[in-house]
Amino acid sequence: MAKLQGKWKETEYPFRWVEFKDSTVKFTEEGVAKKPEFEKFKLSAKCPFDVNNIKELKPGDVFIVMDRNQTCQKIDVSDDTLTFSGFSTNTNKDYAIVYKKVSQ
Repeated sequence: MAKLQGKWKETEYPFRWVEFKDSTVKFTEEGVAKKPEFEKFKLSAKCPFDVNNIKELKPGDVFIVMDRNQTCQKIDVSDDTLTFSGFSTNTNKDYAIVYKKVSQ
């Protein structure tokens, strides 16, 4: 949880940010009508919801769980890199969204 704290910028699309503050997270992206807000999240070893974006589970996988939207994504944090990953039902392919840390 401590490694997540701060602001992160997506590497492939510089107008998308994610910010973690304690046990809340805010996703910001240009062109979205609704103003982004911090919402509660938790980290878990499993997804408690029936979702279609998680296909293969490996020992040690960690999920960010958003109760409000009943969503989960695999998450990996190492030094200054944050990766969200899963399976896209739109493309039928795995995806990975990579962020770099910009501030604590």
